[in-house]
Amino acid sequence: MGQKHSIPESQRDVSDSEPEYYATPQTTRPSTPVPMMPVITSDDIVIPIMGLTGVGKSTFISHFSNTAVVGHGLASCTSTISIHAATLDDQTIYLIDTPGFDDTTRSDTAILHEVAKWLKASYDADIQLAGIVYLHRIEDNRVGGAGTTNLRMFRELCGDDGLACVVLATTMWPRDPLMAPPEEEEEEGEQDAGETEGRGEEEGERVEEGGKKSEGAETTEQTTTEASEARLAEAHAKAEERERQLITQPEFWGGLVEQGCQVWRQDNGLASAERILQHIVAQRRRTTLQIQEEVASGVPVRETGAGKVLKEDFERLQRQMKAMTLEMEVLRAELALQRQAAARERAAWETVVQEERKEREDERERRRKEREAEEAALKVITALEDKVRNLQEQVEETDRRQKRTSADFEKMNEKWGSEGRGWCVVM
Repeated sequence: MGQKHSIPESQRDVSDSEPEYYATPQTTRPSTPVPMMPVITSDDIVIPIMGLTGVGKSTFISHFSNTAVVGHGLASCTSTISIHAATLDDQTIYLIDTPGFDDTTRSDTAILHEVAKWLKASYDADIQLAGIVYLHRIEDNRVGGAGTTNLRMFRELCGDDGLACVVLATTMWPRDPLMAPPEEEEEEGEQDAGETEGRGEEEGERVEEGGKKSEGAETTEQTTTEASEARLAEAHAKAEERERQLITQPEFWGGLVEQGCQVWRQDNGLASAERILQHIVAQRRRTTLQIQEEVASGVPVRETGAGKVLKEDFERLQRQMKAMTLEMEVLRAELALQRQAAARERAAWETVVQEERKEREDERERRRKEREAEEAALKVITALEDKVRNLQEQVEETDRRQKRTSADFEKMNEKWGSEGRGWCVVM
């Protein structure tokens, strides 16, 4: 069930031109709205939906708006920020669909700039957020890599004051695929009752005669149902344990919860989604995020708290690339030494083999010993060649990884270079 969980309480780099989301800073609706874009005022309820790619942001919004595009593949479906007008309890709200910071087509830096640009536009328009819904797949065994970086960036994006308006919602809870929605089950039950009342005596006799035959099928069906329920219960228990870890561990959601974030479950489609939004609306809060204040005061996006998280991650990748380059150089040097040793060993053993073959050419026993020496030499040579081959493969693999990493950073440097604020990758 979608439910709230009780948690103990314990510089300007956006764009010189006006963003397309709002024509001018305003507190009233403009006379000429931007085409195909909902016009939002400072009195409206605005709720961004955030999270990594594939957590269900567009699906969440689609419960309230038919303009949301839901993706079912690995590629990110939401590549740009989109605004969706929706109705909740006869009240119009605006849900903001945002791209995940692990987007399959763009860098985290580009996405942060777009999010900052939109937030700056809303700040200039005197529009404060009613809250934020941050979605996370409960089926993820752990929060690592992109997830950890995204959480750190999200916290810096909101700031401590903004976290009190955040709902952390877990999605994709285990569900029995064989269970029909309650509405369908109810309709089927009413239909079955009507059909049973309309049956004649002849049909009743056939049912009675076939009763014994269906007992076996019913037993099998019951066994299958019990097994399915057991698997579902086990999966749900694992999900609850992951939820507990998320909430209690400081490196995950623990610190966010301490700052006032609420944890909910998005586990029942529209019903749980409505409860989450109703909770946010009922708080009657308005918040300004830390990054909005930072960019509004002239701080470049890369120097904001969220931007520094990305910068730190970029520098970490640079250090990894340097370490990989050093490792490759060491492997190359070791490979050269091994090749030299193998060449010397081969030459030495070839000399021995030739001498033994010449000395024992006329003697059978001498020939036998010569063959043994030759076989021994070949074994040593083969072992050395195998070692050299393995080292060569390691060097090639390291070289490929280094090239891929260099290519990625070249793309990022080109992107930053085109914007006049690129970082130089040190090789």
